[in-house]
Amino acid sequence: MSLDSITERKFTRNVHFGDDSKETALAHTSFYQEQIAYYLANVFNGKNGYTLSCEQKHDTDREFTIRKGSAILSVSAVFGINTSYKEHPPRKFYTFTTTAARRNETLDNTDKANDVIEWTLRVTGGIIVGGALAILLVLFGGHLGFYLVTLAFGFGSAIGGFIGHLISRKIYSTVETRLEQKGEITEIEEDWSLLTETLEMIFTAKPAS
Repeated sequence: MSLDSITERKFTRNVHFGDDSKETALAHTSFYQEQIAYYLANVFNGKNGYTLSCEQKHDTDREFTIRKGSAILSVSAVFGINTSYKEHPPRKFYTFTTTAARRNETLDNTDKANDVIEWTLRVTGGIIVGGALAILLVLFGGHLGFYLVTLAFGFGSAIGGFIGHLISRKIYSTVETRLEQKGEITEIEEDWSLLTETLEMIFTAKPAS
């Protein structure tokens, strides 16, 4: 999961081509890429509410993006070369890496906004509630009151944080319900499950030699 996304999930598969030549590795890579492209086009092209785009980053690399509202599914297919240092001299070999991911931009943005709300209410609670308690402790707590001032501010901050957490949960739940009604939660989760299962099947297939 990326650091700025609470909703992101990832699926990665690597194919190592061992001692295969570059030409053979590229031929096998093309087989896998064609299978992935066919599946995505067959399932998502023309599907109500969905858009499918493909970016050719290099001659051998593709980036597929499927969107439905704020929900995003992506598949990155990359051909490359790796080095094994377990042997002497180090051995280079070709690889094909496919990374699929899903996330929801609206829920991610809501989570970030909620962090600000919780922090703001924590500070506000510390200042207002904690400040009021601190004044009472100083006025009526005698010498002991001065030692409890820090606890008063901490208590006020905790109260503010708790209220902020409750508000944030309510906001997140409301947004999530609205997205569910648009088909951007459960339906996308089903698409994600089918996508990862299909990728597993694709990588169990053997390209023609």
